Amino acid sequence: MAASLTQLQEQKISGSSFTDGTGIDVEDLASFEKHAHNPNFLERNFNDVELAYCRQSSKGFVACLAGKWCAKEAVIKAISSAGDASSQSNLWQSPSSPLKDICIVPSPSGAPAVLLSGYAMKEANG
Repeated sequence: MAASLTQLQEQKISGSSFTDGTGIDVEDLASFEKHAHNPNFLERNFNDVELAYCRQSSKGFVACLAGKWCAKEAVIKAISSAGDASSQSNLWQSPSSPLKDICIVPSPSGAPAVLLSGYAMKEANG
């Protein structure tokens, strides 16, 4: 059963030791468009809540997905760069690793919020 946006917003992530990583990512919309229409890519990297949000986005489906994709990539970089070199996580399992464990949803204020689960949560918690 798919979680609703409200359920995802209410989800609490506690005990995370992740506090000081930095990440950024950009994506060319024209290049990203082919991915936005690939059902396998969508299924591996976005949950139902993210897809529903992007389908109704005033920015357009492709732009919304690209923004979420960039946010997910930035989270990977932030988690992977947190701490000193000896304690850095390797969230990059492989170039084709699914990003579904990183969920980007709007917070009650409308700002993006990151919800982690599975392997991403494990790595963020050290």
